[in-house]
Amino acid sequence: MRILHLPYGIGMSTMAKALRTKGIDAQSWSLRTHHYAYMADERIHFDQYKPGEEEEKREAYLQKALKEFDVFHFHFGESFFSRPSRFRHNQKSE
Repeated sequence: MRILHLPYGIGMSTMAKALRTKGIDAQSWSLRTHHYAYMADERIHFDQYKPGEEEEKREAYLQKALKEFDVFHFHFGESFFSRPSRFRHNQKSE
C-alpha cells in the first residue's frame, strides 16, 4: 500500500515518516508555499505558477499520484486542486 499525505502541514511529514518506520510506503507532498515552510518529502509550490500553468501542473501531478499511490490523506479539509469540484470532476471521468 502506498499512501500520500497532502496538501500541506507539519503533521503530514511526521505521519509519513512514522508509517515508513512500520514498513508502509508513505510520502508527503507540500503543494504550495507556506510561511511556516513545512517539511515534506516533495515541495511543489503550485502557487508560484501563473494560473493556467498552475492548473496544468496540478493535473500532471494528480495523474502521477493516481498511478503511484493507493491512499490519499488530505489534511485540513483541502484537496489536490484549489477548487475541490475539479477533483470530483476528474474522478467521475474515469
